Amino acid sequence: MSLARLQVRTVATSRRRQLVAVYGVSLVGCVAVLVPLLWMVSTALKTDKAVFSVPPQILPRSPTLSNLGTATRLIPFWRYATNSTVVAGLGSIGTVASAALVAYPLARLRAPGLGVAFVLVLATMLLPQQVLLITQFLIFKRLGWYGTYLPLIVPSFLGGGAFNIFLLRQFFLTLSPELDQAALLDGAGYWRIFWCIIVPQSVPALVAVGILDFVSKWNDFLGPLIYLNRTSTYTLPLGLASFRDVYDTAWNYLMVDTLLAVIPCVVLFFVAQRLLVRGLVVRGTKG
Repeated sequence: MSLARLQVRTVATSRRRQLVAVYGVSLVGCVAVLVPLLWMVSTALKTDKAVFSVPPQILPRSPTLSNLGTATRLIPFWRYATNSTVVAGLGSIGTVASAALVAYPLARLRAPGLGVAFVLVLATMLLPQQVLLITQFLIFKRLGWYGTYLPLIVPSFLGGGAFNIFLLRQFFLTLSPELDQAALLDGAGYWRIFWCIIVPQSVPALVAVGILDFVSKWNDFLGPLIYLNRTSTYTLPLGLASFRDVYDTAWNYLMVDTLLAVIPCVVLFFVAQRLLVRGLVVRGTKG
């Protein structure tokens, strides 16, 4: 066998092993993600007795769909879903808008102190949010916002978070500066450059930040637990927690409402999948 053929066979074998390793790791990851989901679906279709049957029923012997109606009646599920939509929707809009406005000068403008400002923004990521809980609570309490959605929404319009600012800044740095310079020569101001040049080119990154922030706020439990004191204003995470009692938990009904709560995030991901992946990939390769 010639040396060239031996090298080709060696390369082919190495690539085959790499593919097997990649697909093997991907398969293990899929199993780790899908098994809890399948168990959740299985539990949602079980009767009260079947939930605690011994041995456990991986596939329910007598699946029932009546749990759907019962689960959404035991708690005001649709009211909680509406509350979560308001909080997560308005919050993600504020996060995208304010984070983009902060990231733009940090990435595209040149002025003394911008580098220091960016370092200070990143430094806030090192501070655990739990450290700020008491101070924030006292501020919102004195403002009269306790018991309302304002503490959950308004902070999103005040910068958008250091992590989102960092991601958008890194994306803005990948955009060509020639368009900015041409617009300045034509008499455009920085505000017009931001809206007419930067924003249209940054749609994937903005969508990615918006979806990630929406999912985070949709699943947030601690914030609503601290600031909401009326059952009618509860978001979904708080509403789902009401299924858990000191002595008993209605697992089948809890799984039904949990599946319904997951659906908006899944639909949102698939609808904006292309933009989301583009935004994440571009940030990862060029940022």
